[in-house]
Amino acid sequence: MDLCYDAGLLILNGRTPGDESKEFTYLTNGGCSIVDYIVGSPATWQATTHLEVIIDDTHYCTMGGDSDHKPLHLRLSINCNFIEPQHTVITKKNLLRFKYDKSKVGEY
Repeated sequence: MDLCYDAGLLILNGRTPGDESKEFTYLTNGGCSIVDYIVGSPATWQATTHLEVIIDDTHYCTMGGDSDHKPLHLRLSINCNFIEPQHTVITKKNLLRFKYDKSKVGEY
């Protein structure tokens, strides 16, 4: 939350068309919660036409194995010209991880 506030970003879950009911993103026998987020600038929020938590993720499993985390699908309406769409599949090998340090906010 501090990272979003400091960087002027918004959590899009629960405030965009398609996710008005604030679907859970993490489902286990022990309970459910929202722990997976789509974060964007105010311009990204305005361009968002649909955000969906994919509950039936049998067609979206690209990381290998089952996960308690549900995929998020974001659709944007943007005005741009490009020749060919490029698709990147996120895997464990190319996933970057960052840890936010509030004391270094000036360096970000």
